[in-house]
Amino acid sequence: MKIFLFHLSSTKIVTGLLFCILIGVGFNLALSKPVWNDEIYTQIASVEQHSYRQMFVGQIAEGNNSPLFYSLQKIICRLFQYQFPLDHNPGVLEDGKSQIILRLGPNVFMSLAICLIFYYFSRYYSYWVGIYGLAFALSSLMVWMYWVEARPYGLWFLLTTVQAVLFLHLTTTNNLSETSETVEQNPESRNKTLGWLIGTHFLLSFTSIFSVAQVVIVALLLRFRDLKRNLFLALGPVCIALFYYARAPKYQFHFTKTFVQLITECVPQDQILMFLLYAALGMGVVFQQRILRQKMLFDRSLREGRHFMLYLFLMFMAALAVLVLFKLGEAHDQKGFGITHRYFIFLTPVSLVATTVFSVHFIRAFKAWPWLRINIVMGLSVWMIINFLRNGMWFLWMMY
Repeated sequence: MKIFLFHLSSTKIVTGLLFCILIGVGFNLALSKPVWNDEIYTQIASVEQHSYRQMFVGQIAEGNNSPLFYSLQKIICRLFQYQFPLDHNPGVLEDGKSQIILRLGPNVFMSLAICLIFYYFSRYYSYWVGIYGLAFALSSLMVWMYWVEARPYGLWFLLTTVQAVLFLHLTTTNNLSETSETVEQNPESRNKTLGWLIGTHFLLSFTSIFSVAQVVIVALLLRFRDLKRNLFLALGPVCIALFYYARAPKYQFHFTKTFVQLITECVPQDQILMFLLYAALGMGVVFQQRILRQKMLFDRSLREGRHFMLYLFLMFMAALAVLVLFKLGEAHDQKGFGITHRYFIFLTPVSLVATTVFSVHFIRAFKAWPWLRINIVMGLSVWMIINFLRNGMWFLWMMY
């Protein structure tokens, strides 16, 4: 127990240091690129020209008029007594103060999301797994592209990360590493986790209209029979999000990229292939165990991820459904806004958590074959390092 408490305390300290480092990286990123057109429009038209009341009654003139980000941005600007300069060049602003203040919120949100991935896997698995998840988070181009974007994407990323981690925690009975103590979730701990999840769903409903799908998916997978819990977990947040959708302006859209391009910009192809391999092995386990009535030495470890695999699959289906709806309403004369990958940024944190936990299950599944297990560890490590060098380091080099 003393070892476990020491590990928990040291994990918090390391996570705190990591957060400070990431905030510093975010400030450098913010200063390295000017504030651009979309950020300027959001600040002037959505933040400065609206009161808190106007925001929360859905009067923001953006496609996503959910008010949480805009209200937080307004609070930050008031704290620093900041007003957007009117003498800026059209479509771009190079001003250190503006670049820092306007991007302070997104910097904190993305840094917290990355730290959460590291902290959760370091605490409930091992430091090595935490570092593995951290490296994959820092190898995501979506993370780097929207780390300091002064728009709602960083907040959406953070809340989706929280939802994914809480869902994983609720659907996994033993999250600790093979060498750690086994701790089963008691009813009090589970209720506390559910409370956090309900709070996250309400925050999501005030952040993005697209969060409707995320909330419904988790509520269906948890299958509560308690009407009161269902009311707060799903019905309340869905009604709030739909209210803002009804009040949002409806713009025309057109496609400049294929469905596959839009999805794979959020989730790289190699990660998707890893998910398909994991699903195939899992189905093979079920077939051999239930149809052929044979036992396999690695079935338990692979089956541990079945709930999160279903969650991941339904998230991809939700993104596909949104794409189909956009396609049905597409402006064929190329008028309106181009459909962009940032509408599906919620897939990125879900995939990062999935990549980390599925990698752990792959390693554990083959513990009866030590040499095979060593090769799997080496393969996953090389994959992680290549991704980090290819994307994370490449992006930093391009920025600086």
